[in-house]
Amino acid sequence: MAFSIINIHDVLDLYGFEYTQNLALSFQCPLNTEIEQFIHDKAIPFARQKIAVTYFILNDEHKLAGYFALAGKLFKIACNHQSNTFKNKILKHGTYDADSDSLLSSSYLIAQFGKNFNLPKHEYISGNRLMELAFEVLQDIQRRIGGGIVFLECEDNPNLLGFYQNHHFKVYGIRLSSTGITYLQLMRFFYDNSLRSHGNSAKNNDAPDIPNNLEHLYYLSYLINPMEFSRITSRQGITMRHMHSW
Repeated sequence: MAFSIINIHDVLDLYGFEYTQNLALSFQCPLNTEIEQFIHDKAIPFARQKIAVTYFILNDEHKLAGYFALAGKLFKIACNHQSNTFKNKILKHGTYDADSDSLLSSSYLIAQFGKNFNLPKHEYISGNRLMELAFEVLQDIQRRIGGGIVFLECEDNPNLLGFYQNHHFKVYGIRLSSTGITYLQLMRFFYDNSLRSHGNSAKNNDAPDIPNNLEHLYYLSYLINPMEFSRITSRQGITMRHMHSW
C-alpha cells in the first residue's frame, strides 16, 4: 500500500479547520492515549503557534494511517559521564557551553509518533514504514537548515525501546513525569548519505513532480480529498488529464 505525507498546514490552507479537525479525530490509538489526545486537541493549535508541525500519513484510500509531529529544539546534555567519542560526535553538530559544562546542538524532536488503529488491520501502516517517512521529512529539513541529531522520549517499555533501538536510537537519559511515569530519553545521529529516499513524500508513482506552487496545492488537494478536489476543480476546467500532464 502506498502512503503520502501531508503537512497539517496544507490541509488547513486547502480545507480549513473543520475538515482538518475531523481528519485528526479519525485517529485512534488505544495503546497510548497521549498520542491520541495530542492529534485530537493539540495538533492544530501547536501548528498555528509554530510549536510543532504534524504530518498526516494518508494511505491510497485517502484515509489517515498514522502521523508524526516534529519540532526544532536545542539538544542539551551534560558532559559528565559521557565518553570522548560521544562528545566528539556531538561537537560535529554543536558547541560546548562552559558555564553549564554541557554540549549544545540544534536538533529535531519527534514529539509524537503513532499509527491509526481505527482502520481495518490490512490497512495498518507498520511502525518501520512510519519511521522511514518521518526521516524522509527530516532529511529534507536537514538539507535546508542543517542539524544532525534527532531525539525523542518514550515510556519505559521493552517493546518500545527495542523498536527505537532497531532504528539506531540510544538511551541518553531518564525523565520522571509529574504523574510518576518514567520516560526514556533517546537520541540518534543522522546524515544525508545514511538515508534512502522512498519517493512517497506528498506524491505517488502515477504523477511527475509538480512544477509550481499552485499546481502543487492542487495535487495536495487531490491526495487529501479527491471528491472535493473534483468538485472544486471542475468549475475551473482542471481534470486528472491536466494533472498527469504537469
